[in-house]
Amino acid sequence: MKSLESLWDTGFEEVCTMDEPYLSYKFNTFGVLRGPDGRLWFGVTSGCSCPGSWHEYNYDPETLVADLEPLNDQTFSEFERQVMAFCSDKYDTPVPLDEKKAFIATALEALRAKEKKAV
Repeated sequence: MKSLESLWDTGFEEVCTMDEPYLSYKFNTFGVLRGPDGRLWFGVTSGCSCPGSWHEYNYDPETLVADLEPLNDQTFSEFERQVMAFCSDKYDTPVPLDEKKAFIATALEALRAKEKKAV
């Protein structure tokens, strides 16, 4: 059986992140990441500060598939929906709307920059 590799061991990098506010030793982060091939991915990572963020995700270097959601023109509306729903439960500390809008704008800018490179 082929083993998957940690995102950080294969060259993933954070493009932008948005954190649930007021958490001390825990984290709840929505992020956009760039894979080693330049494709963008998004997802949520949470936990205590011990192992660090994104430790629960893997990447298969043979198929170039991560167990995150791909971010592209076809998935952007779902991405926006998930951003707007992030920390909007009555038990969460809400992320301000202007921060969510800025996060979406940064992700869109990264997506458009990737598309320009591909042309």
